Amino acid sequence: GFVEAPSMTTAVRGAAWPAVRPAQQAPLALRAFTTMPIAEPPEDLMSIKQRAFTPSAEHMEYAVVEYSGRQHMVIEGSMYETYFIRAIPGAKVRLNRVLLLKRRNPDSGEFEVSVGQPLVDGAYVEITILEHLKSDDMIVYKHKSKKHYQRRYIVQQKLTRFRIDKIVMGEPDAPIVGKAPFPLWTERPSED
Repeated sequence: GFVEAPSMTTAVRGAAWPAVRPAQQAPLALRAFTTMPIAEPPEDLMSIKQRAFTPSAEHMEYAVVEYSGRQHMVIEGSMYETYFIRAIPGAKVRLNRVLLLKRRNPDSGEFEVSVGQPLVDGAYVEITILEHLKSDDMIVYKHKSKKHYQRRYIVQQKLTRFRIDKIVMGEPDAPIVGKAPFPLWTERPSED
């Protein structure tokens, strides 16, 4: 006889997986963020001596924003530098990829943290472009041993300096201002 081939759902060295799963359309996760009061950590007696030297954001309102492909903690009124943002100096720009927002509740006066999944809906940061500049010289040196190959060149990164004007926790149900988003897959016309 014939030997039956093992199916893809059988265990292979302790792991199991299905061969092919039908494509399932997940529900769209809009308005998916959580807001909660800040928990007080227990007192750590070992760190009392070091606590005076450790910078803390305990009593600050801030946001964690994603721009230039990186996550940055920004504070209202501060200045930052990042990779080049294509806008003229003096322009107002809105950063809407807010991942986390810590702010004081106006009713109770307590701090609350809104954690996005992945973004906090309705939250944005308004910035003012101050100037465009170049970074310090960075020397790049390449060589290959025993091949008589060496190259040295100097590069400068284009940077943009900007100021955080305000951090806003808008209404999640507010209409989006600007160009309408591309229709979802369920709203696309049928291809009959």
